[in-house]
Amino acid sequence: MSGVSIIAMFLMAVAIILFSQVTTQIDQANEDRFDLTSNANKFMNGSTYLTDEVRAYAATANEKHYNNYMNEVNNVKSRDEGVAAMKKIGITQDEQEMINKMSSISNELVPLEENAMAKAREGDRDGALAYVYGEEYTNSIAQIKALREQFLNTLDTRTAKEIHVLSQWASLYRLL
Repeated sequence: MSGVSIIAMFLMAVAIILFSQVTTQIDQANEDRFDLTSNANKFMNGSTYLTDEVRAYAATANEKHYNNYMNEVNNVKSRDEGVAAMKKIGITQDEQEMINKMSSISNELVPLEENAMAKAREGDRDGALAYVYGEEYTNSIAQIKALREQFLNTLDTRTAKEIHVLSQWASLYRLL
């Protein structure tokens, strides 16, 4: 066997190994992308669920909605679980800041929600509804929704770019 053949076989083996490694990385990046999006939705759906339940309680004073709200806050904690899972996978500082901003706005709604639930408990339906359908609450929900869209777009763009770069490397290794 000539030296050129040995070098060619060696380079082919290296290319195959590199291609295999990068395809494994692509698979992991796709899995991470799915898991990040899934957990982002878990975080956001938890917030939406709380809004829906407090509004339902304000409108009906049905204890089921109050209990659902309190169960989410104290036990289920979808928002916290979603954020913890995203952090474990990996998020950027900008993404974390968007999460922090959404959480901050959401936390600012808690006194309004507590007041609404107190009014509902007292039988003051109009007073309860004023808290959770008033301008302050509605504007805050709109801000959270805008941040949610920005966050999901940022997350999607970043993870798609990572997969694209890895795919380019795979194409390069395939050519070798």
